[in-house]
Amino acid sequence: MELPLALSDEILKILAQNYNKTYSLEDLTSIIMLTDNTCSEVECQAKVLDVLIQLDDDELIVLNPETDESSITKKGVIKQTIKI
Repeated sequence: MELPLALSDEILKILAQNYNKTYSLEDLTSIIMLTDNTCSEVECQAKVLDVLIQLDDDELIVLNPETDESSITKKGVIKQTIKI
């Protein structure tokens, strides 16, 4: 599945800034909507969730399916650091 590269990079950047913090789906959606107000909250949340699932599959983040909370993995931090 092809993901919006900018969105996945933005999510990794947010998670990497606070390595030990977990973010809920709602928190990430709110942050993303501050920079991208071209979609409704529901549409944005769906896009963010799709990206989170893919990042979790790629082992760049850990997504808790019960709480929808995400945190970055060491692999994700390394990938984000290389991009900077």
